[in-house]
Amino acid sequence: MDMSNLNVEILEDSASLEGYVQMIWDVEPTDRIDFRADLLKSARGGWQPTVFSMVQKDFCSTLFDEDGFWYKAWGQFVDEDDRKCINHKGVTYHHVPFNLELAVDIEGERISGLHKAVFQFEAYDGHDNLRSEVCIQMLLDIIVK
Repeated sequence: MDMSNLNVEILEDSASLEGYVQMIWDVEPTDRIDFRADLLKSARGGWQPTVFSMVQKDFCSTLFDEDGFWYKAWGQFVDEDDRKCINHKGVTYHHVPFNLELAVDIEGERISGLHKAVFQFEAYDGHDNLRSEVCIQMLLDIIVK
């Protein structure tokens, strides 16, 4: 994903985003995309798993579903003409300026400190063979307010 034309400004409890991103992943529009996200915590000199993970089989079927998680968090801010899944190489997502909320309430869990979010996308062809995979990692400093 080429994010060089996406402007991000970190605010107190949100991030302000505007601009566009372009998909450069070499997959086919007929490929099924599976998604997995895990939050790891820095501990004892390494990364330890937490209870926070998400698995989305057939990611494309839900990406722009108006009742779904992805639409509410991000998809609603993408120009309607650009609403194709990430399995379309070269698709460009033009965004209206928006704020992405960074603050969340998590009952029962007291997390703080250095964490790593790991996002994995896997593309499967029509015969269910793995064609390609992409892994994105982000370091997060989580604070309790």
